[in-house]
Amino acid sequence: MTQNEIKFRPKAAQEDERGTIVNFLKVTEDGQGFKIPNVPEGVPDDVFVEVAYISFKNSGDVRANHYHPDVSQFVYCVAGSYESTSVKLKMNETGEAQKDGEEQKIQVKAGDLVYTPPMIAHAMKTTEPNTVIININPRPRVKEQYYGGDRPHTMPFKLVE
Repeated sequence: MTQNEIKFRPKAAQEDERGTIVNFLKVTEDGQGFKIPNVPEGVPDDVFVEVAYISFKNSGDVRANHYHPDVSQFVYCVAGSYESTSVKLKMNETGEAQKDGEEQKIQVKAGDLVYTPPMIAHAMKTTEPNTVIININPRPRVKEQYYGGDRPHTMPFKLVE
């Protein structure tokens, strides 16, 4: 079975008795965005233009329950942990997204970076309180492109209650 989402740990730039420094974003040579250095095989070398800090207050909080039609997404777990549920989608003859495979679950904890390709519905459910993630996007999240518009960034798809 092909993996819907790919979880990996960015390499440490420095590690000593005080702790670790991980440079998980580096500015591009042209200065127009950021890239994730040393991505594993199967993960695109995208350029990112927006970084969002997202916090969850309680264990069991759910975010996402959506998919991105034409953009990849990366999520770095800063603190806490969550379970990510995902499923590959395809468009049916009426233009609606439908499941195209089995749901998969991965456990994500602080220090993990998760790559989600386009057309993968995903939902995050925290497994401990005060979970914090950083969402890294290759295109800005514009309110008018949420759940519609001429080029939607994000479309709803409920996976988790």
